[in-house]
Amino acid sequence: MVLGQVARSVPLVLWSELRQGHRLRNLTVAILAYIAASILESVGTSLVLELVHPDPRLATVLGMIVGLATMVLSGYVAALIRQGAARVLAGIIFTVVVMLFVTVPDSAPLWYGLRFSLPAPPRRWPVDG
Repeated sequence: MVLGQVARSVPLVLWSELRQGHRLRNLTVAILAYIAASILESVGTSLVLELVHPDPRLATVLGMIVGLATMVLSGYVAALIRQGAARVLAGIIFTVVVMLFVTVPDSAPLWYGLRFSLPAPPRRWPVDG
């Protein structure tokens, strides 16, 4: 039920980002960053698995680490190009993770998927005093 609510709300949030004309550039940068991160993740995971030859459980963990690292890096690069693109990229990644967990439930541990539903820290930390 919660996943259904998320699946219905994420497209609305993305659409609200795109309603303004300059937001289309954010979407373009976010999509390109996602594609680049996916390619980098695939190459990185293949290299790590080729070099280490881990058992299947360790391979899964290493693949998740490489995947998270490439997505974080792509978020920073997208934000450097267009600041709003990082939020759109986060929406794309969240949507993909939700769809993955709905369509292939045993694809990753639950903690991995739940990490994508946690809010990010504020842009600026409050200063006391």
